[in-house]
Amino acid sequence: MPGTDISASLRAGEMTEQQVAHEQSKLRQCLQLLSRDQGICRPNLLEFLNGHLADLKLLWSINPDRGAEAARQTIRASIYALVAQLVPRQSKQPLALEQRAVQYQRVVLAYFNALRDDLGLQDMSLTQRREWLADPKRGPLKVAVRTSQRDFDDAISQIAEMLTHGDYKPIRSEDGDLPTNNLTSSQLGATEPESAPAADAPSEPDASPADLPPTSPDVTVDELRAYSAPIRQAEVPVFVPTVDDLAVSLAMRRGMHKVKFILEYTAHVGVSAGRTPKQISHRARSALADLKRMADARMGTAKMRNAARRARWSSPTAYSDFDIDTEDGARNMYRQLTQEATEAVCSGEMSVNEVVSILRSNVLRPDISGHDPNLMTEQIALSVDRMRRVLIGEDNTLQGRVIDEEGNVIPGLQQATGASVRRNRDGQIVGHGANLISNSEIDAWMRGVLEHTHPSQLAAANLTSIRILTNHMRERLDRSVEAQKALEQKAAEAAKEFGKDSPEAVAAQGALVWAELETKRQIAAVDVLGDAMRSASPAKMRYFVENVSGETIDMGAAGLMYIGRLIELLRGDEDFRRYRGLLGGD
Repeated sequence: MPGTDISASLRAGEMTEQQVAHEQSKLRQCLQLLSRDQGICRPNLLEFLNGHLADLKLLWSINPDRGAEAARQTIRASIYALVAQLVPRQSKQPLALEQRAVQYQRVVLAYFNALRDDLGLQDMSLTQRREWLADPKRGPLKVAVRTSQRDFDDAISQIAEMLTHGDYKPIRSEDGDLPTNNLTSSQLGATEPESAPAADAPSEPDASPADLPPTSPDVTVDELRAYSAPIRQAEVPVFVPTVDDLAVSLAMRRGMHKVKFILEYTAHVGVSAGRTPKQISHRARSALADLKRMADARMGTAKMRNAARRARWSSPTAYSDFDIDTEDGARNMYRQLTQEATEAVCSGEMSVNEVVSILRSNVLRPDISGHDPNLMTEQIALSVDRMRRVLIGEDNTLQGRVIDEEGNVIPGLQQATGASVRRNRDGQIVGHGANLISNSEIDAWMRGVLEHTHPSQLAAANLTSIRILTNHMRERLDRSVEAQKALEQKAAEAAKEFGKDSPEAVAAQGALVWAELETKRQIAAVDVLGDAMRSASPAKMRYFVENVSGETIDMGAAGLMYIGRLIELLRGDEDFRRYRGLLGGD
């Protein structure tokens, strides 16, 4: 029931882990709701606090009898105190750690509409605030809409954990004594106050303007930290590889030995997460001992490398040291996987069939295992052949195939594979080497997963796979729609210039029909996976909705449309239904 005083139960140790997880889920929903429309500046804030946000009202000790403005200031101060403790989600953007921290904080504060009043955001809807964050005026700290949503989702998960920690204490103060602002103008990257976008910008449902008085002056981050509730760093969710994943990725390397393993392991982990160098060194030695027990072999031997490969490729958290929330991160994961598989075969320590068999065993990661086994075998064999040509000096410029949406190799076209790039969670490049798989071949692998794996199996996969595949699905849909829009314009221009019955106009119209069919195919894939997600966990369904079906897409002449709405409009379309059937739908 909303309004249950969970803080007292947590301090008394009366809640089980399952109950705490349930409360965290409820709090994430409350925080999402608080960010909607005008955020904390909504005119009906007190009504929300007495209804949907009752859990937050109790946790933050808000007294609605003191009025909306006092409640708003208490919420703002509580948010700032929590934001000061957040650990930014890993990002591929070329930002220094301090810049990334400021960017991440600004996203969270903007979503709650808790930034400085002189920025003119108070009356903006959530959609408008997202666009404000993505505006090029934000300079190097601008954040794309989808990226900011991922940042916010990550942040509210951390905040929910903080709020359900037994040591959490709400900010208690009289009106006027609460800090209200964190980031200064220089930190925000703004040289002067900025105004809201035009009034005709898209807005959230039920949004209405709020007439708010100015808030108190800025305070520093150090002053805010005085209000921060203590939280053990080890309990803050950070996107880092697990001990096993990091250990086996090092153990797979040729030339690895005991001392080198400990040094590289220690350097990779660093002194983060509140651990001392001595503690990290102990952790590295423990990981080494675990590997020896697992493989019954010494570090640096073929037996150890093969055992590490099996552990790496069959792990549900495989390649967690990559920024897999992004398209580039997922591509780099496939490049690294292909390189590791190729090295195993070229060294004579494994066959192509052994590699494929291990990869196919990772059922919780269909992004790795779900591709057609024959096509997977063909791809790895091709990559091995490329590496062997390089090793004997026959070819120093690797080329990959170009594969169309039907899975056919386009003859006469090749794609340079270039050099691989791998980054650790601090954004540093930690691995190099020849790419053995082209971007087109990587796309074909992910496309093969979506088209060869039954939707129910995809729904049973872990969240890592869902992230990789849904991001790829959205990228494919975006590319298809952009191609359709370009052909729409070309067809209109041909009809205008040559006449609608001219050969030029007919050819352009024919190309447009094929593009529209491809778009229907991509939307059918979204619909099929969306149906499967309904039987999956709430976290997977939420991720799918927020990153695919709940997003808008520019359909050109048809204008902006929600993907979910577009699916509804296509339900009766014969081609759409045929594609659904081919993809495992009804």
